[in-house]
Amino acid sequence: MPELGKLTIGEATSAILEGFLDDLGERIGKPTAKPAKTCLSGMWTIASRYGAAPGNIVKLLAPITVDDKPVVAWSATEVLRIRAAMRQDEQAVRTAIADLLDTLLGTGGRIGEALALKWKHLDLDGPKPSVLIEGTVVRLRGGGMFIQPHPKGGPNGKRRLFLHNWTVLKLAARRARVAHDPEDLVFPSARGTLRDPRNARKQLERILTRLGFTEIPQNPHTARKTVGTQLAEDADGSQSDISIAAAQLGNTEAITRRHYIQRTHVGPDARERFDAFALPNENEE
Repeated sequence: MPELGKLTIGEATSAILEGFLDDLGERIGKPTAKPAKTCLSGMWTIASRYGAAPGNIVKLLAPITVDDKPVVAWSATEVLRIRAAMRQDEQAVRTAIADLLDTLLGTGGRIGEALALKWKHLDLDGPKPSVLIEGTVVRLRGGGMFIQPHPKGGPNGKRRLFLHNWTVLKLAARRARVAHDPEDLVFPSARGTLRDPRNARKQLERILTRLGFTEIPQNPHTARKTVGTQLAEDADGSQSDISIAAAQLGNTEAITRRHYIQRTHVGPDARERFDAFALPNENEE
């Protein structure tokens, strides 16, 4: 927190902290200001424990409320239109954005997880083709990138995902075109190094804009929400398969429901459970 770095605990009054958090919320957003406040609270707790502060003044600050934005996913029709347009676009194919998006839609993985994939993580020829998600590309604060040896959610986020035939076909076609030793990256940069997730995200957004997809979300994370929404829906159109979506995405059911599933507002088909309330002649077909 560079804005506060030159102040001692004693100099940082509640008014200064309140102003810092308000400014952070306006400049970057409340979702950033809220965890920043949590960090400050932890600092003041430690300071008060060791006698450097009379108490935790952060607890006196106004609460920071973050409004939940509705999850927006692509519809199945939109997915088909996007995929078809990508395959017809020379730039999307040449830059591997088309293949990358297919991988995101075929797995529900994060873009950093997809860019961390090496060919050793893919089993495209077995009876149950799969991909092992076990890392993610992380950018260092001072510059440079590396593959973190576990996904964003920690070691428990590692998972093997089974691939549909269309995903296998696209990845197998890519394997036939590029270097594919076990340690080779599936989606390297033009120089053969780690690809920057930020650059790939911008490339996707520019291509979607040029192709006319301006009325829908263009962030690649939408692909993850689309997979979560698709897997959560059951045959009746309700969303009772949250556990399947959560396992695919590597999240808890609570996080999956809150951040990765677009609400359909269709309840479960629980009509049989209302039989207990029916009079004797009301259960007849």
